[in-house]
Amino acid sequence: MCEKYQGEKMKKILLFIFAIALFANDTFLDKNTGLMWQDDKEVIIKKSKYGKITKKNRDLNWTEANEYCENLKLAGFDDWRLPTLYELESIIDYKYKDNAPYNKVNKRFFKNMKTTYYWSSSEYVHYPREAWLVKFDWGESYIYPKDKYKMVKCVRGGNELMFNSYTNLRVYATAKFAEGEDLEDRYFIVKGKYGTLDTLLYTKYPFKEIARLTNKVLNIYVDIPKVPKPKLPPLPKLVKSQFETKKMFEERVNKEIGKREKIIRKLQKEYRQKVEARNAKILYIQKHLPQKLKEFQKGALKVVMGKFYFTNPKYDAETQTMYVTLKTSRSSYTKRVALQVPIYIAKKFYHHIKDVIAKVEFKFEKNKIILSAIDAIYEENSYIAKLTDKDFKPQQIEVVLKDKKVDFKSAEPLKLSLQNPNLKDTQIDGIIYQDGKKISGKKYNDDIPILLSKTKQAPISNKKWLFVVGISKYDYTDNIAFATRSAKLFTKVMQKKLGISKRHTYLLLDDKATTARILNSLKLMLKEVKPGDTIYFYYNGHGIPNPQQNNEPYILPSDQIPDFVVENKQLMLKNIYKELSNSKASKIVAFIDSCFSGSTDGKSVIKGVAATRLVPKKITFNKKKMVVITAGREKQYSNMYPQKGERLFTYYLMKSILKGRKDIKTLYNEVYLNVKDTSEKFGPLKVQEPTISGNENLKL
Repeated sequence: MCEKYQGEKMKKILLFIFAIALFANDTFLDKNTGLMWQDDKEVIIKKSKYGKITKKNRDLNWTEANEYCENLKLAGFDDWRLPTLYELESIIDYKYKDNAPYNKVNKRFFKNMKTTYYWSSSEYVHYPREAWLVKFDWGESYIYPKDKYKMVKCVRGGNELMFNSYTNLRVYATAKFAEGEDLEDRYFIVKGKYGTLDTLLYTKYPFKEIARLTNKVLNIYVDIPKVPKPKLPPLPKLVKSQFETKKMFEERVNKEIGKREKIIRKLQKEYRQKVEARNAKILYIQKHLPQKLKEFQKGALKVVMGKFYFTNPKYDAETQTMYVTLKTSRSSYTKRVALQVPIYIAKKFYHHIKDVIAKVEFKFEKNKIILSAIDAIYEENSYIAKLTDKDFKPQQIEVVLKDKKVDFKSAEPLKLSLQNPNLKDTQIDGIIYQDGKKISGKKYNDDIPILLSKTKQAPISNKKWLFVVGISKYDYTDNIAFATRSAKLFTKVMQKKLGISKRHTYLLLDDKATTARILNSLKLMLKEVKPGDTIYFYYNGHGIPNPQQNNEPYILPSDQIPDFVVENKQLMLKNIYKELSNSKASKIVAFIDSCFSGSTDGKSVIKGVAATRLVPKKITFNKKKMVVITAGREKQYSNMYPQKGERLFTYYLMKSILKGRKDIKTLYNEVYLNVKDTSEKFGPLKVQEPTISGNENLKL
């Protein structure tokens, strides 16, 4: 039987040698890795979906490449496959230079290979539609859509995984151990060295290495690449022709803008879908991070320590205690341990110490690893080690995510960075108008500065307070034309006409109108307000209704992402109104140049969603001492007034105040008629009707 087996084995070896000799020109055997590579000149015969027969020099998409290698029969073998990324990278020759300035093809071994892209079987884990490939001119790896056509080089054999560094092997093993895989009997290749984890790895400072590996794997786990932003189409450069009327030119402008916006809407929809999918992954990771941390710590400990075993036994017959040294197969970790071993089994235990199984248990508590138990298993009996307080001393594992230390003592859950799903159209301002500049032969004509210059300064009153927020420039969504300009002018109008001092004025514009500054400044002002005082509150910026809260309206500071503003309840409009109406002030007048329908100037603030305008939830507040006038009702837009370089509502509000309208009801009625009449000229979809709520009998 033995001779027959040896004969069959020798036969296979001879066949293998014969096959290599016979097909030496069609394959290359890498002795460092044990991989056999395809190196023939075969041309693939391919039939298209139209029935046409074509010839391609092994240029296939990723699915076809896998099928081709699986069906390949070459050199007497039929177990060919598409190589992994690591395997493909192993044949890069970084020293070799051909006539070309960049050529990393190892031509000393390969005769039929090009300096181009070759598919690997390794998929890109974050986007299943993409896979890794290697380009052999630079010798670098890339991710690429699977439906694209690239070159193919098949491989067989070499079940060993290859790594270009010991760190990469440690990281790989940590992740696999964390997933529950057993790698102890696997063979690996690191820099040409071949062996198991025990023969390749050794750690002098085990717990430092456990911390390093835990952090490295954890950071890889949370590092989900951001979705790249698509490039938006440029603005059309339009100049009014001498043969065009004003109306004809504006129609042409609107038509071109409409074409551009249609393209942007499509890009935005696709971008939002990808970003929301990424953010969903981030939230999932964030939720399961504590559990994954524990798994990675266990995996790292297994990689670093390896197998626990006992050595150097000494027995004390008087106390029936066996003293042994606990060691690990891959680190310098040692511990002297006392085991209670009965005298009748002690001698056998002593002489067969190599057969004694060491069972060591650790507890993983956030950033600590604590030794909890040591058992010795021999002939199905368990001998428990005596552990002292010193043995239970925890090993600290500091966890750092992207240079940020994780504070496990904090009550706040760890938050990972979400991506803004809104594309910001930075070019949209100034298609026709831009602050103070001539665009396409037109310039706005604002009469407010002239009226203001003719207005007499009212006596300064220390009983009046003005809080103004105006935001034209947003970090994460489209800007608002003229919002900052209107807010500045409104501040000057109120200071001059109502006698409000600069000391009692809080003006927050653009990058100064952040979440923190708005909330902190409002809190600071309200602390100084006294009984009998009047507060004038003005907001000119985006308004966001939250569909998850029955369209509860929020203001949008300049540094907030529209999708995530709802996470800060202090930015709810009702909470701001509550702060104002609960203050010591006797009278509060609020002007809100925002409709909270989720749209401004006909554009959705939250991009890539259905372009419906939402009905904001009605706000409750102290209606005896407070009145609120807003730019429009329910689903309406808050419009700009391009001819004046202002926001439409604010323009007529300032005009009525400069005319001396101090009665709130009279002021509102005049503003309402002017805004409605002017907005109707912009088209039926732009109709804007200001609203009033609260005590209409108040006076400015």
